[in-house]
Amino acid sequence: LFDAERKKPLPAFPARMAIVTSRGAAALFDVLKVLGRYPFIRIALFPVTVQGDGAGTRIADALKVLGGAKAAWKPDVILLVRGGGSREDLWAFNEEAVVRAVAASRVPVITGIGHEIDVSLADLAADHHAHTPTEAAQVAAARWRGAREEIDLHALGLRRGVRRKVDEARQWLSALERHETFRRPADRVHHFLQLIDHRHRRLQSSIRTRLQTAQKRIGLLEQRLNRNNPDAAILRRRTAVEQMVQRLSRAMNTGVRRRLDRLVESAGRIREFHPRHRLKLAGQQLVRADERLRASLRAICDRRLAAISSADALLQAVAPQRVLARGFSITTVKKTGQLVRNPADAAPGARIVTRLADGSIESTVEDLDRPKLFE
Repeated sequence: LFDAERKKPLPAFPARMAIVTSRGAAALFDVLKVLGRYPFIRIALFPVTVQGDGAGTRIADALKVLGGAKAAWKPDVILLVRGGGSREDLWAFNEEAVVRAVAASRVPVITGIGHEIDVSLADLAADHHAHTPTEAAQVAAARWRGAREEIDLHALGLRRGVRRKVDEARQWLSALERHETFRRPADRVHHFLQLIDHRHRRLQSSIRTRLQTAQKRIGLLEQRLNRNNPDAAILRRRTAVEQMVQRLSRAMNTGVRRRLDRLVESAGRIREFHPRHRLKLAGQQLVRADERLRASLRAICDRRLAAISSADALLQAVAPQRVLARGFSITTVKKTGQLVRNPADAAPGARIVTRLADGSIESTVEDLDRPKLFE
């Protein structure tokens, strides 16, 4: 019951306190005198008998009600206090029921019983032992005394942090103001125009290279097709057959004739392997290959045309006329046509022409001192 590891920490800023003591005890007035400095703290009195028969039971019951899990009004801290007296007067705080109720309370308990020399078992079981009721009230509200100073300290740190953030943001904006993009926006536009021209030339070169490669491949396929032309194959086979017939006619005799008859009979059985049939199959295969080749070429051309259309749309989106339509302008000297990139390019009295999206404005230079960006 007295183990230090079991004791609960006191709340830093308790807003609700319960006082367990006698209704007319001097200890109650001492506690209220201290807590009266903090009118925002809600205080509840749980009156009990603090000496005599049955006092220990009533004190234990009060602690069970206030420190239980199902308390209707749960305080942040409980003050168990009593003024001085003899050992017999304070004996109720030595009873086992009171000691166990103090130890079992879910709410931290601060005891202030008797004078500094008085120590009870309830003091040893409490989460904090104050020597007097006044000290018990002072311990409970200790952090509230320095709350204003803590708030002022945090406010000072907050102001410094905000001021530092504002200074950093101001420096960041100043750096942006000095950035080349905001000082000379036309140079950025010209850079992107040059980049687009470069990529457009690369795209055209790539398309030409791929078209030449495709044409070479088509030429090779055409040569292979000519070499495997069915008419040429039939002519070669017919020539070979004629040569074979001539050789057979010269060597014709009785035995050769019988062998030729057998060959003719065998030829009837393998008619389906005739060169004409094989040539027909080869022609069908060539037609299918030609169809696949044409379909592949059409797909390649469609993809190239889609890529060219996408590049053309990108070029149109960043064209100078589109840049003017977004609010930019181009200023030139009327007499020489020179672009005006800085104030020194236009002398006082010179006529300048400012080109906009829907027309142009002609004006005369009067003052070279112009405000900086964001002024």
